[in-house]
Amino acid sequence: MSSLELAVATLRSLPEAFQGQAVEFIHRLHAANRQERREALRKTAGCLTDEQADAMQQAIEESFEHVDGQ
Repeated sequence: MSSLELAVATLRSLPEAFQGQAVEFIHRLHAANRQERREALRKTAGCLTDEQADAMQQAIEESFEHVDGQ
């Protein structure tokens, strides 16, 4: 049984009031994760030189060509 299946089975076994609390907790976890990602982006935005950004863009484009052209 996958983690998701186990979580759903556990949620279904809870009284309805606790199911609501569990859903609220999941939403808080999701929001915290999103907030952490935004903070990481804010901290790193603009940290590359133009040369580094160009090299990264080229590497990404080459990777896409490799995947697309398999």
